[in-house]
Amino acid sequence: MSSAGAWVLAALALALAVPVGALAWFMLVPVAWDRGGRAGVLGVAFPLHLLVVTLGSGVLAVVTWWAAATVAAVVFVATAALSGVLAVGPAAAVWQQARGAGERLSLATYGREARRPNWGGPPATETVTFAPDLHLDVWRPGAAATVGARPAVVRVHGGGWVAGGRGEMPAWTAWLNDRGYVVFDIDYRLAPPPRWHEAAADVAAAVGWVVEHHESYGVDPSRITLMGHSAGGHVALLAAYGHAVRVRAVVNVYGPGDLDALYRHTASPAYIGGCLDAFVGGGPDDVPDRYRAASPLTRVNGASPPTITVLGRRDRIVPADQAHALGAALAAAGVRHESVLLRATDHGFDLNWGGFGTQLARARISRFLAEHS
Repeated sequence: MSSAGAWVLAALALALAVPVGALAWFMLVPVAWDRGGRAGVLGVAFPLHLLVVTLGSGVLAVVTWWAAATVAAVVFVATAALSGVLAVGPAAAVWQQARGAGERLSLATYGREARRPNWGGPPATETVTFAPDLHLDVWRPGAAATVGARPAVVRVHGGGWVAGGRGEMPAWTAWLNDRGYVVFDIDYRLAPPPRWHEAAADVAAAVGWVVEHHESYGVDPSRITLMGHSAGGHVALLAAYGHAVRVRAVVNVYGPGDLDALYRHTASPAYIGGCLDAFVGGGPDDVPDRYRAASPLTRVNGASPPTITVLGRRDRIVPADQAHALGAALAAAGVRHESVLLRATDHGFDLNWGGFGTQLARARISRFLAEHS
């Protein structure tokens, strides 16, 4: 091959190596959510997808080596090796954790769901108003799913308290329906202006509406569970611990329990600072009383419902210490609880419904619900 052709191939190899190297940086380093961290979150959530890059780079390495384009071949080999490590490392860590916990994961499930991110779903067929300007979508299980009054789950969406809406992470709703739960996917008021108190009150109002209308939906009013993701997890916890709402259990998926600690110790300070400034009305040094009142951890008491928290050990928005602190408060109050800290897992891991982290989370949540709901 001519010298010019070899350099062209080397340039093409670098064009592939540079983004793979950047992705490696975003995956391995807790880069802030709003400074490229989203790319790392996606990489950690969909690691085995990178095997496509590994395979392609390996083939190109062989071809360029055969064509005597040595520099390009070396770069392709390095890219294949790096993408292979990025693909296998997180997946293997969660697989090992699941094995140690006696849970079985499925590579076939990962492959089957590989092209269907858990993001948007079909429009709801039943939407009702439960409070002024607030709505909920009703998702019913199949007729043969259960006999008699069914348990219910009230789902609370994420979005940093300032965004998001009903219908997020729809695979969870379908999964709950398959297990016989009637699902109510709800609105709550978003900031700005500060909604630290109103948001939890909205969740409590939604639970009250479900209790009031339980006969219309075949729901057992004593078997209602709150489930929230991220900011929705926080709001669900706050409603369950701090408002006069009685629920059977709480499923908290990567939601924080201590807003003061979150503000000060997140790996995404600009993002979290902006969200909490809008939601609470300032920082913890400005309105410390609000931060205490808006932190579920400070509301824990002996009457708090059983709680499971699922959080990635490498979450770049909600630190793993949040799960530890909430678990300690629940233990001190004698509340039954479980903290599932997923290895090599970041925020929003359940965007990959077939991902190993999501599979392990589903297994542990399923056991929790079977016992407490």
